[in-house]
Amino acid sequence: MELDPSVQHDLDAAQHLLVERLLDNGDLVSISDVSIDKQEINLYSVIRVVKIDRPDGGSDHYYIKRILPSGNDKDKAPFKLLEEATLLRALKKHIMNGVVEIIATFPQHLVTITKKCDGSPLSDYIGSSVRSNWSIAHRSNLVNFSGLCGIWLKRFHELTSGQCDSLKNWLRFIVGETDWRANKLADLHPMKKELFQRAAAKLEVDLRSIDPKTPCCITHGDYAPHNIFISNRNVQVLDFYNIKPGHGLMDVVNYITKVMTYGEGYFSSRSTLRLMCTEFVRRYGGIKESEKDLFYCLILLKCFARILSLTPRGKFGFLRLAPMLRRAWYLNYLQNYVSDNSHRARIHSGPWPFLDLSDVFQPV
Repeated sequence: MELDPSVQHDLDAAQHLLVERLLDNGDLVSISDVSIDKQEINLYSVIRVVKIDRPDGGSDHYYIKRILPSGNDKDKAPFKLLEEATLLRALKKHIMNGVVEIIATFPQHLVTITKKCDGSPLSDYIGSSVRSNWSIAHRSNLVNFSGLCGIWLKRFHELTSGQCDSLKNWLRFIVGETDWRANKLADLHPMKKELFQRAAAKLEVDLRSIDPKTPCCITHGDYAPHNIFISNRNVQVLDFYNIKPGHGLMDVVNYITKVMTYGEGYFSSRSTLRLMCTEFVRRYGGIKESEKDLFYCLILLKCFARILSLTPRGKFGFLRLAPMLRRAWYLNYLQNYVSDNSHRARIHSGPWPFLDLSDVFQPV
């Protein structure tokens, strides 16, 4: 992906300001001790990793992230960056090392600077298990790490609870997300257009049956293995850009479904992934019986998202075999949901690929 010159300018300006601050604080002796370790580009942001050689002989890494907003998000992006920075500074008082350390925010440039988290992302640990490490000790560590993630999320939701006394706006947002994804999928898969439209309409009915008079907390928005760093049994979380008041189950469902996507690989340890999900929910505190309908509605929302992410772009991309086979699992889940006449997302939808969702429920 080619980088826009204005984005490059914003990254350079932020790096210059970072270097000036470090020089003023005595954490940097010379500009020659600054180097760009790497720069990664995706659909949503550009991240530049800057290495700083300290006077004591050690080194620090800083992440300069420039948001690439699109559509309606362009006007909201500066405010979302400020919200992220405010929340991170508040959380530092309570969770201490449990969140990424924010160094500076430049909303006018859509840039934030954070210090690199300790340890490695949970996604790396899971990936190593999928690729080669099948030892019992490694699997046990993964399950324990997942439990730590559940504990962290529970604490986060407790600290940010009481943000509003109704889910009405959040449920409206979820309905909008469902409609957008269904319409996008209908354009990409015309043969399945009716399925997506019927599933979206039915899910909207199910969502409207959820009692909106439920206290909210702040939801992370992308609580997933790639945003969770593990070091010596300590958890650090980053990327709070998509925070919003809502129901905590959104983060729970996001974590579970993201973990289980690793099960799409034919050589993955699906039993370990299932144990990770179960332990995560157990340490989170379980899911109440009254929350099950909402839980399954959010699972279906993630089903739309997964089908969309498994739809390759480009000419004849939809014919690629591996994504096609994987899409079939989630399309089957949607089909089972649409075929049920009870307007209850959890009835007859069948198991989420490789995970019996009833296994993750814990008595509360």
